[in-house]
Amino acid sequence: NFMNFHIFTPRQMIFSDQKKMDTYLDTQKTIGTISEEFSRTLGENLNLTKVTAPIYLEDVSLSDTLDGKQRLIEIDFKGGKKGYILHSLAKWKRYILYKYNFSAQTGILTDMMAIRRDEDIDKLHSYFVDQWDWEMAIRKEDRTIDFLKKTVNKIYDAFLTVDKKLYEKHKINRKL
Repeated sequence: NFMNFHIFTPRQMIFSDQKKMDTYLDTQKTIGTISEEFSRTLGENLNLTKVTAPIYLEDVSLSDTLDGKQRLIEIDFKGGKKGYILHSLAKWKRYILYKYNFSAQTGILTDMMAIRRDEDIDKLHSYFVDQWDWEMAIRKEDRTIDFLKKTVNKIYDAFLTVDKKLYEKHKINRKL
């Protein structure tokens, strides 16, 4: 399986033993809790706005080939228009902060879904990427160790909040 995890088909879920279905559904619910709670808390802590990431762009200059080895995936549309599947949101996120004039210490948080056809597949990497990401606008004078520490503490606080929520909702006890 190119995605490196097993997906139960609806038929397997109905006719397999209940424990497998419960485990799968419990896992999906837990992933949902983590994603929702971390996004909400980090967004509040860092003053980030949730935005929708594009799947493709017409402007190739905002596409990032990451390590220089990723080949662009070009798609063509009706009427002769072309687009390019994103590998990374790095350039796009910074462009959005600039284009919409985000003020200092505000930013965006987003989910990216992409295809990386040149990825080396292993337990952590697949051709399909579902990547959560964020970016914050900062001033030159914010580029200090003190500001970095404050930001890291806000991120860590989001982890602690998720940890607490996992215990409350799913009785998962993984103290950070």
